[in-house]
Formats: sequence, C-alpha cells, structure tokens
Amino acid sequence: MCWWRVALPIAFAASCGRTALLDQAQRPEAARDAGQDTPAATPDLSRPDGPLADEPRPDSPADPPPAALRDGPADLPRERPLRDVAADFSSRDLTADGLARDLPGADLPRRDASAADAKPPDGAWPSTSCASLRALADQGVLTKARTRDVTFAPDRSWIVLKVRREGEPGIGYPDQLLHVALPSGEITMISDAGGAAEALGRKGGMLVVGADSDGKGLAVYENGALRTLATGACAHLAAPDGSRIYVIRDCTRALRGTLEVVEAPSGEATTLAANVLGGGYSLPDYAVSPGGEYFAFLVQAPDGDARSNVLHVADRSGKVYSLPSQPGATGPWFASDDLLLFGVDTGGYPTPDANLRAHVPGTGDTSYSLATGRSPGLFGYRISADRTWVLGAGQVRDDAGYDSAALLYAIRLDGTGENLLSSALLPFWRYENAINAFEWSGDGSRAVFVAEREGRIWASDPYGAAVGQISSGAWFRVAPVGDQVALLESAGDARQNHLRVLALGAGTEYSFVTDGSVTAPTFAPDGRGLLFASTQVGGARQLRYISASLPGSVVLGEWTETLLDMYPGFYGDPPGRYPMDPTGCFAVVDTDLPPGPGTRLVLLPEQQEAGYGERAQ
Repeated sequence: MCWWRVALPIAFAASCGRTALLDQAQRPEAARDAGQDTPAATPDLSRPDGPLADEPRPDSPADPPPAALRDGPADLPRERPLRDVAADFSSRDLTADGLARDLPGADLPRRDASAADAKPPDGAWPSTSCASLRALADQGVLTKARTRDVTFAPDRSWIVLKVRREGEPGIGYPDQLLHVALPSGEITMISDAGGAAEALGRKGGMLVVGADSDGKGLAVYENGALRTLATGACAHLAAPDGSRIYVIRDCTRALRGTLEVVEAPSGEATTLAANVLGGGYSLPDYAVSPGGEYFAFLVQAPDGDARSNVLHVADRSGKVYSLPSQPGATGPWFASDDLLLFGVDTGGYPTPDANLRAHVPGTGDTSYSLATGRSPGLFGYRISADRTWVLGAGQVRDDAGYDSAALLYAIRLDGTGENLLSSALLPFWRYENAINAFEWSGDGSRAVFVAEREGRIWASDPYGAAVGQISSGAWFRVAPVGDQVALLESAGDARQNHLRVLALGAGTEYSFVTDGSVTAPTFAPDGRGLLFASTQVGGARQLRYISASLPGSVVLGEWTETLLDMYPGFYGDPPGRYPMDPTGCFAVVDTDLPPGPGTRLVLLPEQQEAGYGERAQ
C-alpha cells in the first residue's frame, strides 16, 4: 500500500514532497573499514511502553566514530549505566502525573519567557520595537485585500502579504505580493505575477520565488525593486546568513538538474555538480549546515536508480567531495556544523529500512553507523537539544514479511548504541496524513510519541527507563523551548475538543475546551503561550490565544471565511499552523468582519495593554 495515497482519519480535524577524497591514511581510524552493522537485540513486544528498567539495553554499536567525536565535548552530559538509571525509577509512579514529577530534568531550572524585544535564539535583533506596532494594530485593516499567506522578517522590519487581487474572483488571476514596512504600515507592490516571498538571512533580506513568466525565477527584493538571481530553478535553499543560495536548475521530469551556488550580493553563480536531485518524498535531497559552512546533496546516476545515489558535500569555498562507499544515500540532514546524518537504501521513502549513518564534514569518504533498520521520520531528523540523541523508528516483521510492530528508539549520535522507548509506535509510514509520530520536547529531556493503539500519547526519558502515558488523544505538538506539550483530545461526550498544554516537568497545565473544533495550534517562539483557530458550533471562526498567565482565552480576531493557508502543502502535519511573527510579537488575521473586510495586524496578549482584545472563558 503506497503511504502517500492512504489518508489517516483523524477525529478532531478534517484533513483529507572536483571530487576530492582524502587519502585512506587521513581518514578516522574507525571509518576505514565499512564492516557489517550489528543488528539491535530483539525487543520485547508484550508491552506498549518499551523495555522494563531491568531488561538488557538493545544497543547496536557498529563501526564506531572517530575518537574525537566519540568522546564529544567535555561539557555534554555523559550517559549513565542503565542499571543506575533503573534504580532511580524502579519505585516511581509511571502515570501521567508521576511522569510529570519524576522524569529526568524535572528539577532543572525552567527557562523564563523572554520579552518580545529580547534577542531571539537565531541571532536576529529586532529593528522595530513591539510597542511601536500598537498604533498599526489599532488602525484597523492594513489592506482591504484578502490574504492567502504571510511572510515575516526575522528582524521584524517588514511582512509580505500574498493577497488576492481586489475586486477579482481569484480564479485565473495571479496573486499579488505586498511589502508592508514596519512600523509605518506603508505598502509597496512587489509583484502582481504571483510567486512567494522568503526571508533571506536574519537581518531583513528577502528572496522572491517564482514572480516571473515561467514561475521558476529567484530574485532579491531590495530598494523597492527585484534583482534576478537565477532562472529555471526547480529547487533552492539559502544559507542561514542569506549570503548565498544553492539553486538546482533546468531539472528533468525526474527532478534532476544542475546545482549552482549563487552569491546574493553580486549574483555571481558557480556550477557545483550535475544530475543533482531536487525533490525528496519524506526527507529533502539536500541540506545546508546551521552555520552555512557546508551544503550536502545527492547525485544520481543517469540510469535513475535510487540505489546509485551518492552523497556529496560542498564547503563554503565551493570545493566538492563525495562518499561513494555508501551508494543509495538519502535524506541528508545536519545535526550541527560538525555532523551530517543520512540514510542508506530507502529510495527516499520513510519506511524503517534504512541504515542510519553519520559523517563528519571535511573528512572525505568516511562515515559511521548510527543504527540499522531505522527511519528518522517525516521531514527531518528529531535531534535532542543537547545534540546527543536522535529518534529513529524501527519495525518487526512476521514470518510472512509483513510488519507486525512499530518501534521507537533513542539513538546515540556518537554511534555507541540505542535504547528502545516503545514497541507500539504509530506506524506513520503507512499513511498519507501521517501525524508527527514522535518528537523531542524542546529541552530534549523527553521523547513524546504516539502509540498505535487508540492514538495514545506517551513520553519517555532517552533511556527508556521511565515511560508514561500523558494523553488519550490523537495529536500533539511540542513547544520550541522548555518541556511543554500541546495535546488535542476529545472531551465530554467525545464531541468536544480539548486543547491542553502540559508542562512535563512541573505537571502544570492550562487548557481550552469547545463544542466546536480546534485547528492550527501554534506555540509562541518562547513557549509562552499558544495561538489557534477555533470554530464554534453555529458560530464564526475565531483566532484565540491561551497561556499559563491568562485566566481564559483571548479572542484576537474573528471571521466567517478566510483565505489564509493554515494547512501547509506537505503531509505530516494535519492540524496545520497559524502564521505568527517569529519574534513572538504579533500575528496577522484575514477577516471579513469589522473592522474588515481585509487583513489586520494583532499583537499577542502579553504585548497588549490590559483590556486589549476580548476575553472569553
């Protein structure tokens, strides 16, 4: 059964893509001999919550990493023997309440929510104060045009609204891109030929995609005009600092094209490789490191056989080398500037048949095994905050070759083993709308995952020694920082939606209950509160906000119809997300009610004066 053709029914939401090899003597000692990966021990499938504390740990070390990486930075926490961990938890309560009290990290200091004008984690400093936007929020609508999508500048200097042309039905007419300067609200037309905007770097740069006749052009928007960087692009990815864009051009129908790196300030392009893949089913075929030093991509042989895919790495200077010892590579993903992860032999699909491997950039054709028969999930690797663990799904097949159980492991990034967390994971690879089946909490202290039976949600420490159910619902989302988890559940007679935010360490929570429906729950960047859309029975749809500091929910906007795309154009996230300023200051509402119709800016409640917004219980 094709995973991308079968929809997963969800009760609460109607949701229905110059080779330079180092000499052998220069390679890390452990990576010279590929060897055979050692399979993990067979897990106990009699329980849904993983191994008991006194069971042997199912490690699967194989061709270990270089000593320098294996030892790791001195300030990273080292793994404790499983028996010691077991002793800590042998008498503890593994109910949801007990789990919240007793999981490792419960006694760690909590991160205080930062003010909206504090410097965000990505290093962008807001050029506009949040307080200065109050006047713009109070003026009513920014534009009478109906907004389909919003792009935010990381430094809060502008937003771009993708709007339907005023007075046009929207069918057969390209959308317009409107640049809204902050805090003035001055609007400038970027393009009336459609396209989309992306933030370029962290300091107010902007990349416009597809605003040309063939819809495949890339341009920088600066000084009120577009400057073309590339044409015929079928895929692209910008370096985090916005200084350059990696572009795959002139693709075949199989999405193979020529890779170029384009310098954003000058537009100078350098060709890096041919036959580069520009797609990816569950994981992208290319990645850039967080610091922008390296770019990883896949090159396919002319015969198109996925088993021939070879991983390549380009450094900042444009030098390229490959890893031909691991043909069939897929899904490159940087855990850090110093560690690149990838799978082997999956053909780009998310089924847990891959051998997960790691490569230290700049070391030529070397890699080491993380685990055998594991999938990193959909659309990216789930890596703990301390860069020690990665989550991976496995499966057990019966005698007929069918998968009979789905497994979840916490895998050491240094290649020294893995721990079984669950033997009843939701088999996400069977479904098109495969909800996010597993994720780390924002602080990395716990793995949160969906069990197959009844869609129950569980949490576990990385050792699999403390596992407990935290919800009987069917969906969760973790906060970007801290240990909060948003849980969407059925309440009352199962016709109600219960949106509950649980702090795993403290066991505290806040919630919202409705007889209608809840969609697009989205945490503020600092984890302070949660924005979501709520539809009341027989009533309008509302944009609401809840947090631990509020006695109820705050209504930020209301509409009977919206063009805003709260459901992203990829699978794996059926509830969708609401567009929010990445600095946690404001959101945008497309409304057809007073003071509309049109699009308005609304400040989040913590940024508002007392009484601003309508309080609702």
